Amino acid sequence: MFTLDLARGRDNGLPPYHVVRMAYGEFGDEGPWDSEAQADTISEKEKRALIDAGKKLERRTPIETFLRFTAVDPANPTHDELARAEAVREVYRRADSIDPMVGLLAEPHVEGSAVGRTMQNILSEELRRTRAADRFWYENDQFDAEELAQIKSLTMRDLMLRHYDLEGTIPDEAFRPLTIWS
Repeated sequence: MFTLDLARGRDNGLPPYHVVRMAYGEFGDEGPWDSEAQADTISEKEKRALIDAGKKLERRTPIETFLRFTAVDPANPTHDELARAEAVREVYRRADSIDPMVGLLAEPHVEGSAVGRTMQNILSEELRRTRAADRFWYENDQFDAEELAQIKSLTMRDLMLRHYDLEGTIPDEAFRPLTIWS
């Protein structure tokens, strides 16, 4: 299924991961990679051996560049973050050719979330636009301030008690999770 997502992204002309990440403000003014990070990491001896063997010479992006998006702290990566960066580097070799889905899934998760920062920004933007375009969304200018305050004060518990005979069976905070995973 994942390979279909990759193929679909390529077929539809999705830009590489670093372009998607820049579009959602994850690099700031510095850009995704500095020129030093794009330097060749193959020694002259290795280059000569590859050329002599008739192999195509490919540039590889240093692992530090991959750690910039796979690690919480690129200067001190965990074992898992380093392994993830190495795995992505092994497949893509250059950081500027990573498929968007691979890069998005390789990002460290935001605390309390199941996705990384860029994916969180993408999902937030999608939900914001969907809500803004929904003419039935309760906050889209169809209620006055008093009605809106009344709607916002309702809880799921209030609705359940209004429609079902469940008094004494539903706690006050029944629908509020203790943690993200509980």
